[in-house]
Amino acid sequence: MQSGSVAMSTTPSPNLHASRQEQKRTSLGVLRGRVVLTIQTHPAQRLIHGRRSRDGVPAIWGLIGFAERLKTVWQGAREDDPYAHWWLLKVDQSIKQARALIADSHQALQRLLEQDCVLDVSVATSLQPQRVELQFANPYAFLGAQMLAEFDRLICTQLTLNHIGLVLAPAQEQGIKAVERKLRSTFLIPQGYHFFGIDRAAVEQGTATAQRAVARMGSVPTPVLTGELRALLAPKRPGSSAQRSDTVLSTPIAHPKSDLAPSIPGTVDTAIDSVRTYHRDDALDQNDDGACQD
Repeated sequence: MQSGSVAMSTTPSPNLHASRQEQKRTSLGVLRGRVVLTIQTHPAQRLIHGRRSRDGVPAIWGLIGFAERLKTVWQGAREDDPYAHWWLLKVDQSIKQARALIADSHQALQRLLEQDCVLDVSVATSLQPQRVELQFANPYAFLGAQMLAEFDRLICTQLTLNHIGLVLAPAQEQGIKAVERKLRSTFLIPQGYHFFGIDRAAVEQGTATAQRAVARMGSVPTPVLTGELRALLAPKRPGSSAQRSDTVLSTPIAHPKSDLAPSIPGTVDTAIDSVRTYHRDDALDQNDDGACQD
């Protein structure tokens, strides 16, 4: 070492070491949780994975395909694609409408049970329900699961009434069929979205890519394009410090008549043992009635 040079110590000071230890001790870990969908009936079970098209029979999109496609819509919304925000609004409104239909149909069945039956009746449940652990990437996928769980509860109630000899009016039967059609159409909505990698500015400027999006998906409604109308649970806009804009106009999805508890049929539970994770290609029993069997 040359004369006059100063040797520098590379040993951390005691104060720095203590600071790092304290930071490590007080820092919080990543949050983790579990969400499990419990299904009791075949009609609801078929809507978990849907049905592939074959021999001229059209495909039916189920919850899993719905959630998978929603990933693309959600990512587009995060990048401020107005088309993605438009599609989230469609999903938002359709789920809300479907859950309202389910609640109305369930109330009608409950009134029939209370008025026409003097027996003490408990709604039937499956001895071996199907439990699906959900690992979704956005809140609308979980709301789709909640919608399916409520439909499952409706079918359980319907099958219970049939079993004890209470006959549903034709309008009630048609109402339940309409509910299932609404669920299927809701699960289909994300399939109409196509990612073009555009944002609001591109649409407003009418770029070539934006014009291709218009040709494929139509023109974005002005309130959506301006940001005046957004889905309640849409991701925050770029540069926004709030999770949701003050101009959100979409109403909450949760229906006031829904009061599901984890102990009743068709629930989205957060802690259920003996969970089996099912995949898209799992075969489903095609029986239309009765409780499902794994």
